[in-house]
Amino acid sequence: MFGSFQINRSTLQTRLIIAVTLLLLLTTFLSFIPTVIVIKHQRTEEALTNLEQVVSYQKQLIDRWITEREYDLTYLVSSLHEPQNNQQFVDVLTTFTKSHPDFLGMAIADPQGQIIFSTGNPIEGEVTKRSFFQQALYGETCISDLFYTRTSMKYTIVIATPIRDHEGKISNVLLGFVNHSALRELMQAFKLGETGQTYLMNNEGYLLTEPAYTYEKREAEGSSSSSFLSSQTGKEHPLFIKAKQGEKYGPSYDNDWGREVYGDYLWTNHGNWLIIAEMDRDEILEPYYHYRMITLSVVATVLFLAFLYVLYLSKQIQAPLQSLLEGTKKIEAGEYGYQIKAEGIRRSTKELVHLASIFNEMSLRVADNVQLLRERENKLELLSNTDELTCVANRRYFNERYELMWNFATRMQHPFSLLMVDIDFFKNYNDTYGHLAGDQAIHLVAHALQHSVKRTTDFVARYGGEEFVILLPNTDEAGAMQVGEELRHQVELLQLEHSSSSVASHVTISIGVATVVPQEGELATYLLTLADEALYQAKQEGRNRVVAAKSPPVLS
Repeated sequence: MFGSFQINRSTLQTRLIIAVTLLLLLTTFLSFIPTVIVIKHQRTEEALTNLEQVVSYQKQLIDRWITEREYDLTYLVSSLHEPQNNQQFVDVLTTFTKSHPDFLGMAIADPQGQIIFSTGNPIEGEVTKRSFFQQALYGETCISDLFYTRTSMKYTIVIATPIRDHEGKISNVLLGFVNHSALRELMQAFKLGETGQTYLMNNEGYLLTEPAYTYEKREAEGSSSSSFLSSQTGKEHPLFIKAKQGEKYGPSYDNDWGREVYGDYLWTNHGNWLIIAEMDRDEILEPYYHYRMITLSVVATVLFLAFLYVLYLSKQIQAPLQSLLEGTKKIEAGEYGYQIKAEGIRRSTKELVHLASIFNEMSLRVADNVQLLRERENKLELLSNTDELTCVANRRYFNERYELMWNFATRMQHPFSLLMVDIDFFKNYNDTYGHLAGDQAIHLVAHALQHSVKRTTDFVARYGGEEFVILLPNTDEAGAMQVGEELRHQVELLQLEHSSSSVASHVTISIGVATVVPQEGELATYLLTLADEALYQAKQEGRNRVVAAKSPPVLS
């Protein structure tokens, strides 16, 4: 077999082998995927190192700032040891506030938390329950989280330190209210590329400062920082979660503002504040993207040249392939038996000419088979849905249609009526005239019922034995009773002799009528039960009559 193989440039097989081989050789030679991966990894590691350094520098800056502010208050406390009158207290606090722009104001609170003296009206009321005040009473200098003061209408951070008397006992607490903007400016001290920024969270995940880009956007929109900070929480922030667990976060992540970033963190202020530094992934990987773009450009150029060659080849097979494609679409659309014209493929390769010939043969076979299948399917569907004796719908088909009609009536909130029909004293009829005559009687009754319903939506089915059901969608009780009387009358007109009936000398029927407006969650069997009870009542009342079920009234 292999010995008879010859290279023939006129065949599609050979041409495709040459084209694909050329493309594979070119793309393999120009694929620098390992190099690109290494560059991406190096750039990422470099950015993570820079983020780690920035976080470290920022921590040193914040620690120094906290130490300086604590020293400021310690120095101020040393000037408050000697007894002074109220005005002197106020003068000292005012002078200190003016000389230290980071502070919004100062206050002195007694051990009960009442503000004795204050400057700049930074806070109102008592501070007894504040954690920073409680720690100061125990002799510790404490820095609070960020909170909003109604008197100054600004966010502030409180530094609380104890004031001791000559005996070394804590007599009062000095409160320094630090302007939040000072902390924000401190967090913006380091520039980290174009998108890098640092911000603070407390140990509960709430922002103490906002990222630079949200601050600039908010300032441009004129919205206040109070509404922003009070609504922001970073409890689900990936770095915050890792920081609480004491772990590092390796890959990039989406931060709380929908930006894909790389980040690092460090705790400061005795583990109460979390410094987070982030930088957009796109900026970090920009050199990598640049190198990748150049590489892809080179590969694309070579591939384009290869494509020109493949395009040259494809022109020779485009017409027959298009004809095959159109033929396939025609068959998919149901136009079985479609034939490809010979003119469109005459100049093509011999493989495609042969393929088109096979396609035409298969198309004719498909058309014949589809026609045969359709005829068989129609016959099978008709047989499976029809009662053999009566030629009306059987019980299985009734169950399908009944569920569909019930669901439709439920959605539309239309009245839905069901008639349960039974041939009176049919067992006696069989005993008297024989089963063959009984089958003929059932067939004639079914024919009368089928031809008595007027609407195409009405549905007649054999329910079992001598029982039938009629479905009347969008029909109220009055209409259903009218249809029932018409059915009963039509059966009487048949004048089928029934000498063993105690109702009449001919075949009669009894009908139970039930009508409901189906409600959501109501079982479909409810209507069948009502109709069956009405049929039982019709028999109890003497047969050859139409009786409506005793159910709640149904509005038409």
